[in-house]
Amino acid sequence: MTDSIKGYCSYCGEYGTHREQQWSLLRRNVYTCDCCGRRTVQCRICDDFAKGGEFWDDELCAVHDKTITGFQKPNPTDAFKTNAQRQNSKLFEWGEISLKQLLKGTASPIIVIDGFLSENDTNEQDWKVQLAKTHPNHPVFYVYWKSQEAQELYSFFPKQLIGDMIINPKLGLVFGGLSIGKGYSLWAKAKINAESAGLHLANLIKHQSEAQPFILMAHSLGARVIYHALGQLYRLQQNSKIQEVHLLGGALGLEHSWTNAAQSVKGKIHNYYSEQDDTLKYLYNVIELTGGKAIGRNKIPQTGIENHDVTGKVGGHKAYIKSMTAMVRLIGERL
Repeated sequence: MTDSIKGYCSYCGEYGTHREQQWSLLRRNVYTCDCCGRRTVQCRICDDFAKGGEFWDDELCAVHDKTITGFQKPNPTDAFKTNAQRQNSKLFEWGEISLKQLLKGTASPIIVIDGFLSENDTNEQDWKVQLAKTHPNHPVFYVYWKSQEAQELYSFFPKQLIGDMIINPKLGLVFGGLSIGKGYSLWAKAKINAESAGLHLANLIKHQSEAQPFILMAHSLGARVIYHALGQLYRLQQNSKIQEVHLLGGALGLEHSWTNAAQSVKGKIHNYYSEQDDTLKYLYNVIELTGGKAIGRNKIPQTGIENHDVTGKVGGHKAYIKSMTAMVRLIGERL
């Protein structure tokens, strides 16, 4: 009986060994990817591996479910070149993520990641305007990732119904023709997509040899992308590629351990939280089945993380990026 198989992983996109963890006569065997440590199962169509989950396993790999066009990737050293150097291509595609340059510069590159409450839009322009003020001469790269399910949550739970949701969040009430159970499903899928995006980002960063390490910034669910990216960099023993991290209104629970993540950052991880963030206060607590508290409203109790209470400058979940200049003045330092 074969106890290990080589193939591409739909989580991290890498080609490597998948070790058998659970044999089954009636269902597919369960494996663990050596590259990222995630649960995998073989694709129903090919010999590569689909994503495995706590409650369900994907039927198809990322190629056959059309998440990506192929596991073969472009030259990773092209990722942080200017648009002109990429032969006028505005996007650099790497597995489940794409990069777009927003600003030019020669200082440490900044990678920014949006979250899950952008109403089918992006915060590209806000990042560009604010970082041009707070980080002049830094090249800025915007990350696109598969966040469609997460974005749907914003319109799925209209603000006027939040009170009813808090009173009894699990009755299966119907909002806009969908039950709250559908919301849980969207959230679960969004978390898996954020994890996968983080793994792809880490594997891309691994290939970079720039003398200047990266600065990572994220808003909302983008903090979860960064969390998994840092965990993967720690796993890969790449602890010199990230200079500092900034998390704005992070949609990630306090129950997560940041020990490994903190060790993969040369400087500090900065967590910015606001008690006026009602979106995280209500929506996050409802949609997260464990009822956990989000880091975007609380301090992260971890050595190597510096927490900043920006309640006085950030009036709500969507206000973080536009408030960056004011936040800088509040804490007396650059982001």
